[in-house]
Amino acid sequence: MLNTIDPVLRTPLGGVFENAVLLNLLQGASAFKSVATWKKGKPAGIEVDFTVDVIDARTRIPVECKATTSIQKRHYKNIIHYLDLTGQKFGILVSAAPYEKIVNKRRIILNLPIYLAARQNIIEYFKRNN
Repeated sequence: MLNTIDPVLRTPLGGVFENAVLLNLLQGASAFKSVATWKKGKPAGIEVDFTVDVIDARTRIPVECKATTSIQKRHYKNIIHYLDLTGQKFGILVSAAPYEKIVNKRRIILNLPIYLAARQNIIEYFKRNN
């Protein structure tokens, strides 16, 4: 279990999760598909690992990656911050935990297991929840 792994070892595991998600987001991508990251500013330390463009909806879905098997509010707090700043209501958390739908003040955050974190799945979940 990830919780039993030494914290020093979990840090690189988080990087592996982020790389795996990035590769899934870019799978089959052309130059027209973009994946970005978002950061509020250096002093604030608030960032989201990726944002995925949904061109026909004129929105960007925030995607945060966490190497955890158990979801806690601290894992998706930056998604909530992003949603509050942009006025959006949908975000994605990717982890090793099972699928879960988190509703927080009319905002929907889906925890997707890492194997479901493909671009098309994320866009499809967005469409189903908006």
